[in-house]
Amino acid sequence: MALIIINDITPGMILAQDVQDSNGRILLREGMELTIRHIRIMKTWGVADADIKDLSSEEAEDQSMAQFDPALLKKAELKADQLFKKSNLNHPVVHELYRQWVLRYMQGKVTAHGL
Repeated sequence: MALIIINDITPGMILAQDVQDSNGRILLREGMELTIRHIRIMKTWGVADADIKDLSSEEAEDQSMAQFDPALLKKAELKADQLFKKSNLNHPVVHELYRQWVLRYMQGKVTAHGL
């Protein structure tokens, strides 16, 4: 079980715990196999993450990155390396910012110069 951020959740993953909105209302039940519709519901209700069964956060990150062309991913990482060259990538928050920047770049949501 691992807490996986919403952008790394993909259809077919199994919830390890109930997903609730900010008011505590249960949106999705533990044990449910997620579909695109479920993920859309979580995003609509502002759910930032969910506990996923039999998956570590590192495995989820790897799966998220594996969907991209390796050559383009390398190009994005080189650009991100330039932007984050003075940052401590070992810090968990900075590491996640770096990873999110690479993901957004690969999705065409940012340019090589920033957001």
